[in-house]
Order: sequence, then C-alpha cells, then structure tokens
Amino acid sequence: MAERRPRFTLPTPRLRASDARLGLLAMSEMPGFVRADERFVTHHVDSIADTAALIAAVALPTDHGLPHWRQWIPANPEPPSWGDSTLWTRAIAAGQERRPPEGPTVMLRRDLHPLNLLWTGDQINGVVDWV
Repeated sequence: MAERRPRFTLPTPRLRASDARLGLLAMSEMPGFVRADERFVTHHVDSIADTAALIAAVALPTDHGLPHWRQWIPANPEPPSWGDSTLWTRAIAAGQERRPPEGPTVMLRRDLHPLNLLWTGDQINGVVDWV
C-alpha cells in the first residue's frame, strides 16, 4: 500500500509562558472555530484522520524523555454499540489506513477530537488543547 501523505501542515499554538507550580500555561491565539455538529464532522472524517497522521509524522529527538507507549487498539476494532455505527466504521477504516508503521517513537495525540480542532471553512486551521 502506498504511503498516504497528509495534504496540509499542522498549525498549533505556541507556548508563551508557563508556571508548573500553579499548573498554568499561556499559549498563542489561534484563528478558527470549533465545529462539532455531527453532519460536519461526518463529512470531514478524512481531514481529521489526516491530522492524526500528520501528528504521528513528527520526528522526535532520541532524548525526548516522553514515556513509551504500547499499542492498545485491537487488531480488528469494532464500532461501539452506543454510537453511529456508520460513522464509527468510517473512522476506524480511516485510522487503520493511516496507522503509523513500526519504527521510531512518534508523537501521539490521544484526545484528537472535534472540540480540539479549529476550522476555517472546510479546512482544519488549528489543533489546540496541548498539555
């Protein structure tokens, strides 16, 4: 299978200041709007999956200090009974097609969902809520 390359760059806010004692973080402002309505999200599943793939393509230095992650997704995931099975089937397929190959440690965004994405029109304009 040919490697699929995301169609866009990954816009993220920049760290401005932080205070670990108080748990405070100041980030730069990002333009765009949250779009969480089901119809819009359903139509843009591929863009969201491309964003996850783009995050996983970030090269990390060998001394990154991040914890090691183990695969927790089953080999053949099934849509949950509590959601829209058609949408879940599409989301699972999109994720499986873009699953990163075994290899070096990569970035992983465990809570990539519509409330953490900013949109301008039909384009993802920002990924927010980084800790």
